[in-house]
Amino acid sequence: MPNNFLNYLLEQEDLIDQDILTIAKFQPTVEYVQAYVNDIEAIQYDAETAHSLEDELRAMFIKYIAERDDELGHLARIILSTNNLSFPRWCA
Repeated sequence: MPNNFLNYLLEQEDLIDQDILTIAKFQPTVEYVQAYVNDIEAIQYDAETAHSLEDELRAMFIKYIAERDDELGHLARIILSTNNLSFPRWCA
């Protein structure tokens, strides 16, 4: 479950490549994803952290799908290609 492990990885984030960190954390199970959503719900009083975790969950899922060798995987890779566009991404 993401709770303690997620907190540990978030603390180590500056030491690990972000793409590797994101893919390494994601577990494609209903239990994992629901636990992650529960963690977001539990921290929603801190909007910035909740929003970051929500974005991270979505990114992990898209990166997971991008590993597929079908049309859905191709679509996910196209979506991820926006990471290479050069424009400021604003966050609080």
